[in-house]
Amino acid sequence: MKTRLGLFIVLLVALLGCTIPTLAAVETQLQFQPDVETRNRKPLKHPVVFGAKWETRFGPDNRFRVFYRVDYENEQVVLLAIGEKIGSRLFISGEELEI
Repeated sequence: MKTRLGLFIVLLVALLGCTIPTLAAVETQLQFQPDVETRNRKPLKHPVVFGAKWETRFGPDNRFRVFYRVDYENEQVVLLAIGEKIGSRLFISGEELEI
């Protein structure tokens, strides 16, 4: 499946201090079987943000989250939001979301 990381990589490096190898791991993780549950990839029980159906975790202590859905018709993974989990709180664009 295709992923659309492009600008997200630049933003994450600048805003979150993530490294390119870390983000490349996210792309690799989502490129093949993005709809198969793994230790760091889970289906969401309730869509949290923008209708996301899946979440993948990455970064130091898995503190970052990528929320996405799979577009089967176009064979694409659509990234919907990227957030940071601090304790039991989730922040997206600096705002706390209920989870």
